[in-house]
Amino acid sequence: MKNPPMRKIVYVLFLLFSLTSLSAKAIDSLQVAAAPKADPIYNVDNWKMSMFYFNKADTRIFPPKANGMGWTINFANPFSVGAFVLVLVAIYLIFGKRKQHKSELLG
Repeated sequence: MKNPPMRKIVYVLFLLFSLTSLSAKAIDSLQVAAAPKADPIYNVDNWKMSMFYFNKADTRIFPPKANGMGWTINFANPFSVGAFVLVLVAIYLIFGKRKQHKSELLG
């Protein structure tokens, strides 16, 4: 690699990848140890097609994923689905409008 900025980018990407994988493993081990297995998120019957969490008794809008890494949507909770739709609309309004403005400037 003759280009010094490219070398810096590779170093930064490697460092970020290393830190995120290490922190993900640390967080996962902490949450698995702290999370009680009685949580309905660990019940296989509450997962449809092993992807969609569906539990009417769970009132959390964004319950944690069973692996402890992030959150999921409870498709049985209308507030959870509504919050998910709002996030999608916000993303569209932010990035969709930007694309329209760019095309108006070019055309």
